[in-house]
Amino acid sequence: MSKKLVLSLCGFVPIMMVWITGFALAQNATAVPAVPTSAAARATARPTVVGTPTTNVSYFFVVCDNRAILDLDGIIGRNQDVFVQVFRGFGGTGTALTNEIRVQLDGTFQSSSVLQYNTNESLLLGQPGSAKLKIANETTGKVTFETTVDDVQDGCAEPQFTSTTINGTTATGGTGTVVGTPVVDAVTGLTRIVIGDSGIYKPDGGKLNQVYATLKEDVVQIGARPTEIEDAQGRTSNPGLIFAECNVYPKANPGRLFDTDRLVVYWSWFAKTKDQVQDHINNAAYDIQINGQSATKVSLSEIKQLDDGKFWVFYTADLGDSWQAGDYQVGFHLFWNNAISDGFAKYGPGTTTERIDDTCTYKIEPNPFGTYVNFKNPKVPINQP
Repeated sequence: MSKKLVLSLCGFVPIMMVWITGFALAQNATAVPAVPTSAAARATARPTVVGTPTTNVSYFFVVCDNRAILDLDGIIGRNQDVFVQVFRGFGGTGTALTNEIRVQLDGTFQSSSVLQYNTNESLLLGQPGSAKLKIANETTGKVTFETTVDDVQDGCAEPQFTSTTINGTTATGGTGTVVGTPVVDAVTGLTRIVIGDSGIYKPDGGKLNQVYATLKEDVVQIGARPTEIEDAQGRTSNPGLIFAECNVYPKANPGRLFDTDRLVVYWSWFAKTKDQVQDHINNAAYDIQINGQSATKVSLSEIKQLDDGKFWVFYTADLGDSWQAGDYQVGFHLFWNNAISDGFAKYGPGTTTERIDDTCTYKIEPNPFGTYVNFKNPKVPINQP
């Protein structure tokens, strides 16, 4: 669900247009809104009369699982900014999912904001959310307009505009006013803000393929600019780390890989209890192939409980670096010598899931750094660094 509102504040006759699931509802400042009949028609507004200069702001708001998207465009008066805060519940009620975030605007603008939820906060499918929006003076804090807008978590949307700020700093390479964790790219030195991930655990207990926005470089740079060193478009936050079943999970795509990357293929298993994971280890038979060649050297992690409460084990196959450019595919094949249970379902002989077969395809490109590579891979046998 999503809503769009256009607010015109000119002279002393504010007019508001609210577009709701395909139809438009017009009301003036004194109109009493009808009682909503569905979650899609719960938007309310309390416009305050202001004078010139004209302010005309359109917005588009969507709640997602771990963030919300707010697109803004129009024109805003001098010294005015938009302030937004996301809540768990309709009408700006319930737990605050974000702090109040200031979106700095000036004159005619188009701006998208990715509003990352606070730590440990999320919205499941079907759960309600809302945002409190207000236009206020950036110096005095005087509010000239405020409203709430509701949505039900039924999937996310991509930000529409490329104009970006990260915690008040202009940014590029991503979209949104972002609250998140800063990370520094080891190759380019660019500082990025984590705004999401694939939801798939890595062997270190973190999440695979973090999604980030990138801080804009200073106008004056000493030496080569980071974006002149590498075009990072399409690179993940963990280049070279490949989830063996990535074709089943689109967010696990390895992204752009270079011949200078060290490739590590990994896969995992979880269960309700530590003993159930151990039972899987004792009975599982894996065949992991790279373009048809089996990887023979596989490392096994200790069994550990992660923040989802489940017990996990991770398998890794280090493929080494210096791979020739080309197309590659991981073949993932798993069966069990005896039937097992992970506490949720049964696997192996005589069950409904006797084996699992998946793939992950990826491409390796020549590195853009001009680095000479003495190719060592692929070779036979595979993964013998």
